[in-house]
Amino acid sequence: MHPIIALVIAGGVGFGLFYGAGWTTWQLTHSTTAAWVVGMPVGVVVGLLLFRRLMQSGGRSATEIISSALGTAKDVRDQVTSRLDEHDSHLYGKAEEELQSGSVDKGLWAHALVKSDGNEEKRKAEYLKLRAKQLKRAAKNGGKKL
Repeated sequence: MHPIIALVIAGGVGFGLFYGAGWTTWQLTHSTTAAWVVGMPVGVVVGLLLFRRLMQSGGRSATEIISSALGTAKDVRDQVTSRLDEHDSHLYGKAEEELQSGSVDKGLWAHALVKSDGNEEKRKAEYLKLRAKQLKRAAKNGGKKL
């Protein structure tokens, strides 16, 4: 494969993964630093590995190589997301306790209804996500109520 084409493909995929991993991390942590720390290495490493594979393709099509690289990158992203979720599991537990006891944040409960398109089962799950994020932000702000 021509080096310029390989560089464009690898750069595009690397940037896409940098953005995706960074955005996912930011959504989970609300930390720009964490987003950069996770997104940058994922994008650079995968981009460089893909470039190397494209240059040594040995008859495999670019589509096959990119598909394989994207599958690997998705696995890495899922592992990072899973680890971040495990770190915050106590927040989800607290949110669920509140939900079961009936002491929900009324505004957040309404927000969850809107986000779940009126589906009550989805509403509960959405509330847990929203409340866990809210608890995390409150903890970062020194326990101040949000």
